[in-house]
Amino acid sequence: MYQELSWFETLKPGELVNHFIEDLNNIREGIGLNIVDLLCTTANSLGSLTFSFYVGWKLTLVFLSTTPIIVAAFIITRQVGTAYTAREKTAPTSSNAIVKESLTAIKTVTAYGGQQKELKKSGLEFVRTECRNYNAGTVIVVFVTCLMSTFGLTKLQPIIQSMIDTSISLHFIFNIIERKSEINASENEGKIEVPLNTSRDITFDNVEFVYKSRETPNFNLVIPSGKITAIIGESGCGKSTVFKLIQRIYDPTKGRTLFGNDDVKTLNLKTYRSNIALVDQEPQLFLDTIEENIKFGNPNATDKDMEEACRIAIAYDFIQKLPEKFKSKEPLSGGQKQRVAVARALVSKAKILLLDEATSALDNQNEQEMIRALNNIKITMGLTIVVIAHRLSTVQQADNIVCMKHGQGIVEQGTHAELMAHDGLYRHFYMTQQNPIAPALTKEEKSTIIPTDTNENNNERTEQSTDVQQISITNNNSKLAMFLIEILKLNRSEWFYLCLGCIASLIYGAITPAFALIFSELYALFVEQDYQKQEVQARNYAIIIFFIGVLGGICQMSFTSSFAKSGEELTAKIRLMSFKAILKQEIAWFDQKENNSFTLINNLYTDSNALKSLNGMNIGIFFNAIGTIVTALVIAIRIHWQLTLIILCFAPVIILMSIFLQGQQFSTNIGNKNKVKLKTTSHAQEGNKCISQAIDNFRTVQSFSKEDVFINKCEQEFNQEFRESIYKILMIAFGNAIANSIMFFIHAAAFSYGSHLVKQKQISFVDVFRIFSVVTLAATSIGRTVALVPSFSKAKKAASKILKLNKQKSRIDPESCDGLILVRL
Repeated sequence: MYQELSWFETLKPGELVNHFIEDLNNIREGIGLNIVDLLCTTANSLGSLTFSFYVGWKLTLVFLSTTPIIVAAFIITRQVGTAYTAREKTAPTSSNAIVKESLTAIKTVTAYGGQQKELKKSGLEFVRTECRNYNAGTVIVVFVTCLMSTFGLTKLQPIIQSMIDTSISLHFIFNIIERKSEINASENEGKIEVPLNTSRDITFDNVEFVYKSRETPNFNLVIPSGKITAIIGESGCGKSTVFKLIQRIYDPTKGRTLFGNDDVKTLNLKTYRSNIALVDQEPQLFLDTIEENIKFGNPNATDKDMEEACRIAIAYDFIQKLPEKFKSKEPLSGGQKQRVAVARALVSKAKILLLDEATSALDNQNEQEMIRALNNIKITMGLTIVVIAHRLSTVQQADNIVCMKHGQGIVEQGTHAELMAHDGLYRHFYMTQQNPIAPALTKEEKSTIIPTDTNENNNERTEQSTDVQQISITNNNSKLAMFLIEILKLNRSEWFYLCLGCIASLIYGAITPAFALIFSELYALFVEQDYQKQEVQARNYAIIIFFIGVLGGICQMSFTSSFAKSGEELTAKIRLMSFKAILKQEIAWFDQKENNSFTLINNLYTDSNALKSLNGMNIGIFFNAIGTIVTALVIAIRIHWQLTLIILCFAPVIILMSIFLQGQQFSTNIGNKNKVKLKTTSHAQEGNKCISQAIDNFRTVQSFSKEDVFINKCEQEFNQEFRESIYKILMIAFGNAIANSIMFFIHAAAFSYGSHLVKQKQISFVDVFRIFSVVTLAATSIGRTVALVPSFSKAKKAASKILKLNKQKSRIDPESCDGLILVRL
């Protein structure tokens, strides 16, 4: 919030807001449960290796012989992942800018029928000798502990990807935090305090200003205190630059800007700006009530102060006609916004008033009334008023009129009468405005309305439309199930990758219990007394395990790349489809509170990203679990169905924990006692909305020195979100604890009942170990699937929002070809 304006101007529209929302979400996820998973997984792997070394360090070293390959793969994955993640984050910036510009200026886009153009722009823009002294038990212990360590490492894959995203996000965020602003309103130590209601002459002493393509030549100017100074000139001549130099938004390249006898660089910037109030040509109002927008200029303003300011600004009458008067959040016209902005400036009690085309949206009568009112308060309140205007009727009564010309700076100045006495730039502007020439329409330029074949035009519009399939669901009862089918239809072009990914995922899942079965056979191998036979079988098992590893690697690569491609394609199509659904809505729809530009932009990106869970890497993990569980159950039941059923008794607990965790993902607030209620808008969303408004309106925020207001408001919202999330966090922790600890209960039940069956000679211990190995790996897959519940919950919520958006019927559809067609002759 304390960066200088020139830094903000280097960023594309929406870039900073998008980074804050997406990067802060990445950081929150990266330093949340992922840290816990990372610590637990790391502790599990290190603990297993430590115990394995204690039991049999030589055999453990044999297992660790592959460590260099694993480490090399990890380093390559991290470096490549970091590079591509950084590219992925920067790639959507142009598209984000287009979407933000389109939705922010939706009335302009609609007025010029530019929906299709904006849609297209957005679419263009994711070791036998050493081990001979080991007995079978020692070998099995070493095998099991090393495998547990290996399984721990496999769990690190999604955590590492999340950490990569987090590191990229942290890099961007910390670059902003550590950047030293050239003009920082928060660093005022040793600066001269400027008391409130201080008015002094403002002097430009041999000032030059050069910034990018802007250049204001050397000029000298004195703006006397308590007077009205008007600045006129052609566009780009430096009028607005003068305002920015007065506010110290910019510092001059050469020369000094003086407030009284003090250089503004030596003044406390916050107290200095508190004496200045700005009204822009396109005033920036916040998404709040009229009262709160006016009180932004002075939070301590009374109702009487607001009423007086609104009467001067010619705003009181129209406010009183609104349903809730000052409490209204009704959309305002351009002229109404300007009058509210003038009232905001007046209520601030600032002694310097900067008006940049502040009456351009008013009619002549209201403009003249406001000018007379400003002249009166100039005398009564001793205001220094600086006006920029193109309509010379606004500035005729100014005490001094300054004329600027591009490349020459100030060319003349004086009163209206003095400047009219000379045949200069001001007289030229005045005569031009007094005798406007309006070109008449020729016959060729006139238009007529003739009926046109609607079907023919529909065909033409279909050919011109972008390649986005529209979701159409007429049955309200189908809801999410039908929506998921439509989602798959959207990915029709990627069905080959989807099928390949599903098949590869199922095979990869079946490989896990197959490996567990081979692993359990090793127990019988190590008790074999015939060394020659043992060596042959060991070699055979080693070859089988090697080919299982090769097949697993091929399947892993196949479903990872397939689902990654289809997931990114789906995200792009959903985003474009939702953007299309937004653009076709009527203007009245955008005027509704819940359809403000920030909410729409935020939902457009967060919802489409959340839907990756329905068609991305998570689907691969889901099919892995299916392949593992089905294969494990078939193998275990064939070996001994009674022991298998005993272990399956724990399945309902795992399922209930999954349902419980899913329910907690939707609970965001606590009602009476322990009753959990749903909220439509969370404090985190309000905090993000606050960030967006502050950044989008940063010039207004800096002009009124209200940076701390937004900082405190965001802090309050995020702290409240944290306090209300404590209950949910504890419940999720409880559910995860049960889900993760269930594995140990399965172990206890399997070996307890298995030992009983062994005593009854109903089963061999080798078979007990086989069932234990197979079912343990299956339970691990269930655990990985349970971990996806939060992602699926977010995807489900996002799907319902996108479904609602795409079913929204526009009352004035710009793509409709019904009715009469306007044709130019």
